[in-house]
Amino acid sequence: MKPLNILYIAHERKLGGATLALLTMIDEMAEKGHKIRVVIPTSHCPLAEELKKRNIPFYAVFFAWIQMPSDWNPVMKACFRLLYLLEPLQVCYVRHLLKGKKPDVIHTNSGVTDFGAKLAKKLHCRHVWHIREFGDADYNLEYLRGKKKAWSDMNLCTDRFLFISKCLYGHFRKYADQQKSRLVYDGLPKDYIIYKDYPPKEKVIFLISGNLARNKGQMLLLRAAKELKDQYGQFEIWLAGSTSSMSDSKRYTKELQAFIDANLSGTAVMLGRVADMHGLREKADVEIVASNREAFGRVTIEAMLGGMPVIGSNSGANPELISDGIDGVLFENGNYKDLAAKMEIFLTDRSQIRTMGEKAFAKASGRFTSHSNTEEIEKLYYSVLGSGENGCGNTKKTKKGEK
Repeated sequence: MKPLNILYIAHERKLGGATLALLTMIDEMAEKGHKIRVVIPTSHCPLAEELKKRNIPFYAVFFAWIQMPSDWNPVMKACFRLLYLLEPLQVCYVRHLLKGKKPDVIHTNSGVTDFGAKLAKKLHCRHVWHIREFGDADYNLEYLRGKKKAWSDMNLCTDRFLFISKCLYGHFRKYADQQKSRLVYDGLPKDYIIYKDYPPKEKVIFLISGNLARNKGQMLLLRAAKELKDQYGQFEIWLAGSTSSMSDSKRYTKELQAFIDANLSGTAVMLGRVADMHGLREKADVEIVASNREAFGRVTIEAMLGGMPVIGSNSGANPELISDGIDGVLFENGNYKDLAAKMEIFLTDRSQIRTMGEKAFAKASGRFTSHSNTEEIEKLYYSVLGSGENGCGNTKKTKKGEK
């Protein structure tokens, strides 16, 4: 099949999970011979630097989202709505930049922006919309025009929705056009694979990674550790993750440190942002995913590819990734005492670290690879291009007498 011209729409500047997945997809699509371009929010960001390293052309255009934080004050919300009303100007600008370089497919990497959908409509080309987050349930976002109205428009402005888990699809099932919806699990590249040898250790190291935010469950883990400290002294808690620019994240960071100082001094440590997570996971034993709700769970797969069993909350996509008691353990979401009980499994029988860790590695390396993810999405591109649609979900109109 002929190589495609693909335009990706990135919604964030930082290298979050969705953007890391996008970079991997870009790498592998480029290796297949496809011509890649990317629209990003600003030219001064880590994403721009990564694209420069890869010699991938990009266009820096600041555009609004169709969702915004629910806790913003009325003035900020009004300004954001005004910015959204100006979005057609940015769409026309990018359309001008793409003159003579029309993409075959525009792929929007998040459900929080409709910029790619509007651009695809202007260019009369195919549009694929990657839904990677709940929005309201995991990031406390609200739709500018209401959820029902937003999804009504989204259904008209795309050819395919890609959902990264069954749980996420279930959350939007009554809004998304089921004919256009597909389930495609994310995958990670081979770089994340760690061949662990599980040496005997004095202490069991529990790791939790991710930005310091209340919905990530770091405090839940600290409370569970406090329950275990007096009975089991031979363990440590590592918190890997940085404070975001949000004021509540800064408050939360102080609360975590205060709790550690008062209750877990010498047992728990806050590591901040860790550049070498690969090296950290080589030393850790069990990873904790205590988020209220994960749309997929990139961290979960990273840990499994590192040969680590994961203790995850029984919410979001975790039950789709973790087979309870086989390659990891599930605990009742929000229940720190149940989390402590599940941590106790690995403290009383350390052989379970290796037994479950090896099974976790086998599952992740067999099912959740970036190669299989890229192959599936590439097939979807070709399918949409040959589907007889006219872009943005519009069926081709035939002239009278044509079949």
